[in-house]
Amino acid sequence: MKFDLRINKGRIPGLGKLVYLNYEEILDFFKTNTTSWDKSIKTNSKSQLLNILETNFLNKKRDIYFFDEITKFSEMSYLIQKAPYKEPIIDLCCGYAYWISKTLKSIDLGIDLFPKEGPYARTINGFVENKFIDNVYKSVLKANITKQLPLPDNFANTVFSICAFEHIDKSKHTSAFKEINRILKPGGRFIFTVQTKLTLDKITEVFSTKFVNFIHESGFQNNELMNSSYWVRLIDKSGFEIIQKEGHIANDLIILWATSVYPIWYKSWINKLGFSDLVRKNKNLTEIFFRQILPSLCMETDFNKSSLIMFECKKK
Repeated sequence: MKFDLRINKGRIPGLGKLVYLNYEEILDFFKTNTTSWDKSIKTNSKSQLLNILETNFLNKKRDIYFFDEITKFSEMSYLIQKAPYKEPIIDLCCGYAYWISKTLKSIDLGIDLFPKEGPYARTINGFVENKFIDNVYKSVLKANITKQLPLPDNFANTVFSICAFEHIDKSKHTSAFKEINRILKPGGRFIFTVQTKLTLDKITEVFSTKFVNFIHESGFQNNELMNSSYWVRLIDKSGFEIIQKEGHIANDLIILWATSVYPIWYKSWINKLGFSDLVRKNKNLTEIFFRQILPSLCMETDFNKSSLIMFECKKK
């Protein structure tokens, strides 16, 4: 099987892009290219992260999508809380890494399936053309994380996965976790977040069948939403120890999350009403949203009653 590996030659002088190498060729590359990078954190506090989000918002680089801000600010705050990180650092199912690139300074390797079709369609060329996401990434690999990766055993010190496993078929979870365990060094850290079954349960309880179908098919294309106990069991049987776990987005907040994506998340009623423009034009409203409303919506909640859960694990 051929894998597509691209190298950020700006951060690794003398190396061009490496395209369509086989397993052994990529394995050899990573065995000989594990140089240290600079500090792994770009933002040292939630306040700094909010500053970045507010600046992008005011410069019209992004509008307000409640569900996205609530989920991603909670996750990025968790990454800040867990810093510093030891390299090599791997980001699984990296996508185009909008949020994580605002939080972390350096990531050794991003891995993604880069599917050609479907709701998550994107290309590895797009990743490269975006300058390896503002030069945060050292390299990027097109590969399936549920199968054997072209990486050495005991290679990485840190592996991230942000809201990815709920998009992967349940039958492949065990193989993915075991592969992560294989590439991590003994004592290496595995930090991941997932949305839980409580999300759709609450939406089903409150909204009409038509709206539930819309959320499920259009606004919430998740394959495998499981309860928190499922992930705890999977972690244990895959050779990891839970260091810390945390919950966010309680049941009542799911209602706000759900309604904020109607009828289409990027053209929702919130945006059609001009909410972003209203907040952007009023300095006081901007301050209130980014300094009071958003942080209050992202407070930690009861782990077993949360629709977003986060884990810090260690390889046994």
